[in-house]
Amino acid sequence: NVRQVRKNKGKMTDKDLTDDVCGVCNRYDLPNQGKERVHWIGCDDCNAWFHQLCVKISPREAKESTKWRCQNCSTAGLASIEFEGPKDRMEILSWNVNGIRSWIKKGGINAVQKLDPDIVLLQEIKLGKRGFPTTAEIDGYHVFYKPGEKLGYSGVATLSKKKPLSVSFGMHNAEENASDAGRVLTLEFHDVYIVNVYVPNAGLHCEKLQARLEFDARLLDYVTGLAATKKTIVGGDFNVAHDARDVDHRERFDMEQKHGDKISCYTSGERKNFSALCEAGFKDVFRELHPTERKYTAYETANKMRHNRGWRLDYFLASDEIDSSTACSDILNGPSISDHVPILLCLRCS
Repeated sequence: NVRQVRKNKGKMTDKDLTDDVCGVCNRYDLPNQGKERVHWIGCDDCNAWFHQLCVKISPREAKESTKWRCQNCSTAGLASIEFEGPKDRMEILSWNVNGIRSWIKKGGINAVQKLDPDIVLLQEIKLGKRGFPTTAEIDGYHVFYKPGEKLGYSGVATLSKKKPLSVSFGMHNAEENASDAGRVLTLEFHDVYIVNVYVPNAGLHCEKLQARLEFDARLLDYVTGLAATKKTIVGGDFNVAHDARDVDHRERFDMEQKHGDKISCYTSGERKNFSALCEAGFKDVFRELHPTERKYTAYETANKMRHNRGWRLDYFLASDEIDSSTACSDILNGPSISDHVPILLCLRCS
């Protein structure tokens, strides 16, 4: 339940924290604390946690000081915030904004601030080579973005509260070409890769289908390579409805009437390539947790959004096993800010 996850954010129970211990005293609870609130200090580099009393530093001093070193990884400065216990969930939001400047004017920033996720993945920002707009910068987030080659096309941006170990643009395949620009952005953290992806559309009449399928192959090669080294989360707009549950039957009928069997985002090749990702070990988190639910992420018009006549084109894929005890995922229908609605993933951190 996403609402329950958000309600409990930063306020974990003893049951939630049985495996989280202080890096100094090696225990969760502190003796003789009674009902007094226990503060924890967290290292942003190695994710180690310490009781405030064990490291003899206040949360404010930990956030401002650069002299104190983490007793686990020796990194100077903690730059952490105060919790009643270690935050054991990571929240990731993904949203195709269909032009970031328009999205800002329609209230996109306010929507993100209300949700307050740890990481935000934005697709189709449509900036070209223009700089990232300052009005899209949110206090407390590091911003990384890659525009498309042309103004008004593609482009991805990732906002993260935590500074990543590294940032990569593109897929670094030998076959990568200019059309891939502004479509893949990867953040590396201590124990996970977060990949923001905007897969090309095959075109209204599938005139770009071959290029799209070739992109799929490069993406599969790229993310499986990452997953071989550490846990990998891939989120974004995949421009495919994987099966019949992922497109409203009325939409599919309308498209079949207009285009026959060449329905962009629903061709056999596109769906087969998405299946290849799943067969390579990546789990479609929403479908794993909601096998029969029909919710969609992309709508042609606001009226179709109100009547739930859409397509599920946006996904989170996880390289690890997923179940209701380790993750929750939802599609957040709401105001018509973009032609896509945001999707949310909450993962229990190990």
